[in-house]
Amino acid sequence: MYDLVSHLGACERQTAWVQARQLSAVRELAGRRLVPGPHGEPADSAFPDGMINEFAADEVAAQLSLSRRAGQKRVWLATALTRLPATAAAFAAGQLTLSKVWAIAESLSVLDEDAATEAETRVLGRAPDQTLSNLKRCLARAVVAADPTAAQARAVRARAERRVMLTPLPDGMCEFWALLPAPDAMALWAAVTAMADKARAAERAHTNPGAADNQDAHDSTDAEDARDSGGRGAAAEASVDDVDDVDDVDSDDCEAGAAGGGRRSMDQLRADVLADLAHAILERDDLPGNHRRRPHIQITLAASTALGLDDQPGELAGYGPITAATARQVAAEATWRRLLTDPATGGLLDYGHTVYDPPQNL
Repeated sequence: MYDLVSHLGACERQTAWVQARQLSAVRELAGRRLVPGPHGEPADSAFPDGMINEFAADEVAAQLSLSRRAGQKRVWLATALTRLPATAAAFAAGQLTLSKVWAIAESLSVLDEDAATEAETRVLGRAPDQTLSNLKRCLARAVVAADPTAAQARAVRARAERRVMLTPLPDGMCEFWALLPAPDAMALWAAVTAMADKARAAERAHTNPGAADNQDAHDSTDAEDARDSGGRGAAAEASVDDVDDVDDVDSDDCEAGAAGGGRRSMDQLRADVLADLAHAILERDDLPGNHRRRPHIQITLAASTALGLDDQPGELAGYGPITAATARQVAAEATWRRLLTDPATGGLLDYGHTVYDPPQNL
């Protein structure tokens, strides 16, 4: 067993040595001419320091069966290590894996040469024995410490890039992605985790009365991890309080989740809570309208499908086709409007000017 484990480590060090040799060759290739220069310089002669052969990435990509972008990344890493000699030496000695070398080079690329050397010195001693995630955290601290003014300037520029994106996925799903300043993102995470905790307690009380007050400590680990630093619990409380009637957000869904398929995981609870917050906000009366209509989600489905006579797909505006069951589920809690369409083309022939809220029994 000892020999096998030692052999694993030796293979890893040997792999790093080979990869370091390959990058050294890439760096040498990138620093040489492939064709004669404009002033009569012979082919296969060295470029002046700092100049890179523009065709090196193509040669690397062709030889290694990579895309040109992947070839460019290899050339970038190889040349980036010229100003990180200690990292390059540790890599060649098999002390650093390629993923750690990438992390060091990319993290320190935002610093000037002196600051990069300072940050490299701070992290390199422990890097061989650290996991990649721990190394990245140390790198983040070292970069900020090496040049706080530049770090603040980068933070201001990065904040301007905040945005939210919606990407349709198969099977009636969407990916909701947000790029936020770290404090805001952690506040959002803590808020949905706190509400997910509340929903889980209600779900347990529904399925097993009395159990909600006797949870094991390990059941709350996820929630505690999300709140264990920087006062995020307080931020979550402030964020939740901004939403009207937030206490009612998950009460019905807790019962439905417990009755429909057992207890939900924390990931599922967080996702449901985030969706519930959005639905609660859409019920507010102070939201601006568009063409005298409140913000809403719109699903179109055939009357025969709504009545359960067939299973034609519904249409979710902004997304596309959804299953009949999903469309009926949304329609059960929606306001209805009559649309008359041409059965041959699907074109709209008449648009109802009145709306109808179906009663619960319907």
